[in-house]
Order: sequence, then structure tokens, then C-alpha cells
Amino acid sequence: MDAAEKFVAKLAGVSGRGPRWRAICPAHESKHRTRSLAVFEADDGRVLLKCHAGCDVDDIVRAVGLDLADLFPPRRDDSSRARRIRKPWAARDVIAALRAESMVGWVLLTDIANGKVITSADRERARLAAQRAAHLMQELSNAA
Repeated sequence: MDAAEKFVAKLAGVSGRGPRWRAICPAHESKHRTRSLAVFEADDGRVLLKCHAGCDVDDIVRAVGLDLADLFPPRRDDSSRARRIRKPWAARDVIAALRAESMVGWVLLTDIANGKVITSADRERARLAAQRAAHLMQELSNAA
């Protein structure tokens, strides 16, 4: 069980699922039992807490019988393990860019099919669209 699962298991009124949960904060009384505690598991395994009623993280952790150190995964010195790499892009952004480059190709192919003479600028843009599309498809296959 990782640090986030261990922490969330000790909370009441949990909703959501990893890496984001909401729960009743154990560090303060809540008349309406509202889910004022936000819990987030970062990519590196750290557990981030935010009580929207203003409770201190130390108080929240102590209230469930844990220490601050329990919110952090153990350090690994095993350099042979592959580190999780976070891509600087979202898949939807790559798909949108791929769609745009595909549109360039579609316009040029339609022009060719209709007998339009393609200029050197059109050919250069087609070359660029092909390069970008190949790169974008590679990024998507790496993400799978």
C-alpha cells in the first residue's frame, strides 16, 4: 500500500479516487460533516493535503495517527529502476496538434486532386506537416 492509500484509508467520508480525494478533515469538528480535506498524490508519490477550513497539515496527520514522514515515499537508491517521466504535454494537446497537421495535408491533397498547381511554399508546408505529424504520432505511441 503506498503512502496515499495508507493515509486515505484512515479518513472518513472519502470520495474520489487516486490521485485526488476529498474527505472529512479529522483535525476539526464539522457540524455538517463536509468534505473540507483535499488529498492529492503527486507523481513522485508525495501526499499533499489542504484543509479548506484551515487546519494545519501537522494536526491533520497527527489526528489519524501518522507522522509527516508517512506522507512521503521512501527514497530509492536503485538507479536501475526506470524513473517515471512526466510529459510536458497532455495527450489531448498532441491530438489537437495532429488534427491541425492532418488538416493541412487534407487541404493540399484536395488541391492536388482538383488539379491545382502546388507551389514550392505548399510543398514546404506539406513537408513540415509530415514531419510534425510523424513526431506527434511517435509521442502518442510513447505515451501508450
